[in-house]
Amino acid sequence: MKCMHCGHELNGNEKFCPNCGQPVDIQVEKTVEEQNWYFVENNESKGPFTESQMKEFYDVGRINELTYVWHDGQSDWESLKASSLSFGESQETKVDGWFFIDLHQNQHGPYTKAQMNGFLANNTIGANTYVWREGMADWDTLNHTELYSRSMYPQIQTNGSAWIKHRSILSCILFSIFTCGIYAIYWQYSIARDTNILLRSNGYQEGTSPAQVVIFSMITFGIYGIYFVYKVAKNMNQIDEMYDNNAILYVILSIFGLSIVAYAIIQDNINRMIDA
Repeated sequence: MKCMHCGHELNGNEKFCPNCGQPVDIQVEKTVEEQNWYFVENNESKGPFTESQMKEFYDVGRINELTYVWHDGQSDWESLKASSLSFGESQETKVDGWFFIDLHQNQHGPYTKAQMNGFLANNTIGANTYVWREGMADWDTLNHTELYSRSMYPQIQTNGSAWIKHRSILSCILFSIFTCGIYAIYWQYSIARDTNILLRSNGYQEGTSPAQVVIFSMITFGIYGIYFVYKVAKNMNQIDEMYDNNAILYVILSIFGLSIVAYAIIQDNINRMIDA
């Protein structure tokens, strides 16, 4: 080992160079495998991991080319695709190449079936995401392809309907009447929360938070509540086209003071979704 300052040969035990008197700097070069890698998942930093571990995460779809990664010595976070971790395209990906279109209409791929299942598990894509692979006549929603099955797509069960309570419509109406509308406020909150869960479980962006829906409705003396039921109808139809777009009907009911009727129809749709 040589002194980094004067080049004098050292025996490895000195703390100061006997030639120039400068402190001995010991530098150990890290290989890519030894570098500590981190990545962003659900807005949280995960790590450190080795390159081999990162490759495993990539192969199962936990991370992808758009995932932000960082390692010691890197000035800032960057996408995996732009980093030295870019793993390239495996033979499996070429053979089993799946593509998908995100919420911003950007195309991604190709990915293996295992990676697509990983995207499903972390809600990167959902049942209504448009996907394509060689051999398909045209793009189609994921729930119409071989990728979709209850066993392979557990998030609607675990992250969605498992957290949505099946509510009795008659009980909700009666409680709203007996409490002079107080329960109706909670009902509105519950509908907003359940709708957001269904949107997230199906790969769509969530709407306004339940608390904001209630607050905005109060401070606008119910005007925002009219917009809310309109938006819920649009969201229901977006999740599954089998649920008719009753937006105008809900608005009319709300204008004439019959928001509770709109809530009843919406609740019926939610109940049918989680029972499907």
